[in-house]
Amino acid sequence: MKISKRFSFDASHQLVGHEGKCANLHGHTYQLEVCLNGQIKQEQGSDQGMVYDFGHLKSLVQAEILSHFDHAVILQGNEPIASLVETKRAVLGFRTTAENMSLYMAYLIQKGLADGVELEYVRLWETGSSYAEAESADLLGVNLGTFDAVRFYD
Repeated sequence: MKISKRFSFDASHQLVGHEGKCANLHGHTYQLEVCLNGQIKQEQGSDQGMVYDFGHLKSLVQAEILSHFDHAVILQGNEPIASLVETKRAVLGFRTTAENMSLYMAYLIQKGLADGVELEYVRLWETGSSYAEAESADLLGVNLGTFDAVRFYD
């Protein structure tokens, strides 16, 4: 059984060296879709009949992603404005593409899930018609140490 929940956050970023408009500092209203899979819980209790409580998923995404990224400047760290930004920011240390960010967000969600439920995918919608999708299997080829170097500032 699969369940999904969608979240929204606003943030800005810049792709230094990009041959297009994204080389400029700009913003997006991102949509984050998280899909989990697992068995429906049969045992008696609060979660009976559920794969995973949507409220628990909301809390996990709020704590690990939205609290850091919503209304933040998302930086790789090499942007000309990086040293000038004194507002809320996320310094990732890697290029702030939808592809890289979806992988990072998949990593965060997968780490926080309870046993018995698995991450199916994370879709990070950069625009209403464009998204990057990261599955848990995509994390196998990633240097996860890079993700541990991410820093957040309020």
